Amino acid sequence: MKIRKLTAFLLVLAMLASLLSACKITSVNQGQPAEGEPSGMLFWKVTGAAGGELYLLGSIHVGDKSLYPLPEIVTDAYEAADLLAVEADIVALERDMEALTELSMIFTYTDGTTIRDHLPAELYEKARAYLEEIGSYGAAFDYMHPAMWTSLLDLEISDACGLKDRYGVDRHFLERAHDDGKEIYELESAKMQYEMMAGFSDELSALLLRSSLTDREAQKEEMRRLYELYKSGDFAAFSAYITEEPEGLTEEELALYAEYTYEMMDARNAGMAEQALELLASGEVCFYIVGAAHMVGETGLVNALTEAGCTVEQQ
Repeated sequence: MKIRKLTAFLLVLAMLASLLSACKITSVNQGQPAEGEPSGMLFWKVTGAAGGELYLLGSIHVGDKSLYPLPEIVTDAYEAADLLAVEADIVALERDMEALTELSMIFTYTDGTTIRDHLPAELYEKARAYLEEIGSYGAAFDYMHPAMWTSLLDLEISDACGLKDRYGVDRHFLERAHDDGKEIYELESAKMQYEMMAGFSDELSALLLRSSLTDREAQKEEMRRLYELYKSGDFAAFSAYITEEPEGLTEEELALYAEYTYEMMDARNAGMAEQALELLASGEVCFYIVGAAHMVGETGLVNALTEAGCTVEQQ
């Protein structure tokens, strides 16, 4: 079974990491390469059909020190912008324990059931055994939604590859924006994203969890490949990798995967594109960061904004 889950590029993974760990987040210092060089990143300047400017940056929510320093063309665009638009302000959220507790309840069964009631018995036992093996299982986890278990497994993959949420590109700019007092605009919210994942059917949740348990070494290699493609700034190669069709799925599983990609990508892309157009029309210059997978494909922001009449130029 080969499913390309997109959590490595979505805020959910980084937010769940913050929710599950008490690690201290540290800022990443930036430097400046030579002026005038192309960014080498998934970074675009967008000009609206009726005017207005927006700088569009595809983020990765986990990374390592090799991402930094960021190119001057990117940091200059941030400095010139009136506001920073992100999926959710995770920096503010991490400082709000009441909000974090509320978020954790979204993934907690409160109807008298446990995860055992929502998964096939063999899958539950296999997932529990693996979490116990890596020291991540606790009895309280039986009251948590499979999305939490899947995210724990995905987090172990990124950790094994040396990729940490403290080096995420969106986090880097959020920390700068908080320090600079720059306006921060939330395109979504962590609560919305959590409710989306908790709303997945038992069948889809089981499919995603099962895929996370399949061939862990191959998953690490895929993560490393995806990370290198991201760092290359090669949009065509990155897009081809992200949109590669899943392998070894039944017709029923393919239907579930289509449901997953619609909820995680297509539906959210439409909302992100609509807000980008509104920000372009506002008269303010916006530095707009979302997960790089949201740039890709027919519904991705690059294509959606181009079809809306904008000029979209990779920098």
